[in-house]
Amino acid sequence: VNGNAAILQILKTKIWFEGYDPVTYTYGEDALEAFRRESPKVIVLDECLPDMDALTVCRRIRTESAVPIIILAFSISSRKDFWDLGFIDCVSKPFNPQEIIKRIKEKINVMNL
Repeated sequence: VNGNAAILQILKTKIWFEGYDPVTYTYGEDALEAFRRESPKVIVLDECLPDMDALTVCRRIRTESAVPIIILAFSISSRKDFWDLGFIDCVSKPFNPQEIIKRIKEKINVMNL
């Protein structure tokens, strides 16, 4: 889930080339609806969304699931807020797409143990 269409397309393409079938959304509300429909194995969520705060998205997801969430965040101070909600991981912006892929693989591997 990312409000920047260019970044979203880059991540989607790179993740797809790794053999995954990513589903992408620009808006938090759309992502929440899809989350309920599709039960993803991992969620990559940008802290900056055009329609709602990423913390709100995380809170809503946490009421229904413990799915791993990887947050893309600028500031260290905002990371603590996400950690307090029990998300799994945080990647600093700007980021390398390969780092995101590495962390997605780690989360999926842990879930498959």
